[in-house]
Amino acid sequence: MRYEAYQNRISKIATILRTVLARWPFYLLQCILVIAAVVVFLITKGTVLSVSCAQNVTYGDEIECKSLALFSKTHLEYRINSGEWTTDVPVMPGEYELRVVGKGFFGSKISNPVSFTISKRMLSLHSANGTVNYGETPVFSANLAYGDTLHCNDFEIGSIFAKSQETNLYVSVKPLQNAISILNAEGLDVTWAYDIQTEREELRVIPREITVTVQNASKIYDGVAFSFDGYELTNGSLADGDSLFAYFTKSIVDVGSIENTPQLALINENGTNVTPCYNITVVEGLLTVEKRPLIIKTESGEFEYNATPHSLTGYEINTDTPLVDGQSLSILWGSKTDAGEYENIPAEVIITATEFFVVRFKPFGNLTYIRIFQT
Repeated sequence: MRYEAYQNRISKIATILRTVLARWPFYLLQCILVIAAVVVFLITKGTVLSVSCAQNVTYGDEIECKSLALFSKTHLEYRINSGEWTTDVPVMPGEYELRVVGKGFFGSKISNPVSFTISKRMLSLHSANGTVNYGETPVFSANLAYGDTLHCNDFEIGSIFAKSQETNLYVSVKPLQNAISILNAEGLDVTWAYDIQTEREELRVIPREITVTVQNASKIYDGVAFSFDGYELTNGSLADGDSLFAYFTKSIVDVGSIENTPQLALINENGTNVTPCYNITVVEGLLTVEKRPLIIKTESGEFEYNATPHSLTGYEINTDTPLVDGQSLSILWGSKTDAGEYENIPAEVIITATEFFVVRFKPFGNLTYIRIFQT
């Protein structure tokens, strides 16, 4: 039994050896192929097979590049004017070279350089909203890249005009080429990265809002026409070089009040009337003539009762409240018959323009009276 078991084991080993010896060229070839594949993988890993890149890119647009490398991720490197290679992506206009770098086992695998150009960005300036506030700088905008900002501090501005059948005003505006600058987010001047085109545009002028307040004024009636030209700008401001002129034509002579409304005109530094370029709110003032005080001093006296009427007609006008030139005064006096003490107040005072006066009576002493006594 032991012999048979041993013989079977020897038979199996012999069978395996015969099989291996019969197929060894195949196994050898397999080993060679595996080794060759490993060697090829190690040698070729990271080899760049293809590079595709746009030859011309506009400033502000993305650089599109496609590449393929064996068994490896890749990255791009750039240089300008045969300078040092860098992974920083160029953005400014110029002539550049690009290469693809793959990662191999024995170092980087680099493609042949590919040339490309970043061109200036074509830029047209247009009004932001088709309007301009009178006296202020027009606002223009453009399709900028990378968050760049547009600045323009000088314009060629025509005369303000109105179109037929329209109430709106217009002005032609063109940004001056040499007054335009473009700054990037860091504040650096990148104007040279743009090919700037400017055109003249017609902009609608938005009138400037101002408020003119006329001051109230008053005086005592004197028979002379009263006018007043006091005013001030209480809201808003004038455009640089403009001047405001007010012409007052209202006047009042008699006691009472009237609205004092001026005619307003705005003139620029060239002498041109620019009043239509303003929306003017006028707060009207009042011209007021007040009644004139007239203080009359009447005389005092005594009479002995005799059953007949008595009156005192002496008077004088206070020098502080004289009559107006050309005005006349007449007084109708009353009379007293019975004994007693009476204030000496006239029955009626007649002045040329009685409604323009406030008449008051003042005694010579402490009391103005007529005293009639009975003996």
